[in-house]
Amino acid sequence: MQTSKERTPLETGFKEKALEVLRSLEYRRINGGEELEDIFRLRYDAYRRDGLIGENTSGMSSDNYDESPNALIFGLYYDGELASSIRIHHATAAMPVCPTRSHFPGVLEPYFEQGASFIDSSRFCADANFSQKIPNLPLFTTRLTAMACFYYEADYMLSVIRPEHGAFYRRYFLMKQWAKEQQVEWFAQPVDLYACHLQTIENAVFARLPFFRSLPLERELLFSPRTEHMDIIHVKPTADAAIRVNLTRQGQKAA
Repeated sequence: MQTSKERTPLETGFKEKALEVLRSLEYRRINGGEELEDIFRLRYDAYRRDGLIGENTSGMSSDNYDESPNALIFGLYYDGELASSIRIHHATAAMPVCPTRSHFPGVLEPYFEQGASFIDSSRFCADANFSQKIPNLPLFTTRLTAMACFYYEADYMLSVIRPEHGAFYRRYFLMKQWAKEQQVEWFAQPVDLYACHLQTIENAVFARLPFFRSLPLERELLFSPRTEHMDIIHVKPTADAAIRVNLTRQGQKAA
């Protein structure tokens, strides 16, 4: 029997609290319009706050990767207000465009040659007030990256991060460092590249972070080809239902 000192955060209420917060959140896939400009402003404010980019007159932060055909931009909303954002690229040998490929030249090429594919997440940013208000906001945001891995059946999840954030990605996602201390043109600090395999998410991350689970419907709504003339796609998390489905399956296997 485990003692209280041996219990994980999930066993001491972390899971329940996370699910409670997640019920108040909404994911939005942003294709254009004012909401996209709001995300560019959020990026700018967050990066300026941390001294990572220089000042500009537009008060926005964007790049050419926002326009690439395999780019998806998401906002995470709490009670209707933008709390955080992340951008996702599904990179394959046929469509290898993604920020990591240019930031770390040559690192992904051997994997592409073997037929591997990637979910490359970038441009994470969060509102300062919501970062204080919402516990584990980065986890709720990066949940999108894990869902994308399963929707696209990608082999690896990638994250280009500041070195001081490495412990977070090693702890929660069991990610491994693939490269380090690379200087990116627009960013004031060097960055590291971390990666984990899809099987790691399925076998270990879901056990540690069960609220990362999702139903196929949620993934379909978030990642399916964009609908013409639809600027925003609103999606409520399905973690509660997905956890119940998994428990039912486990019970059936045990019977």
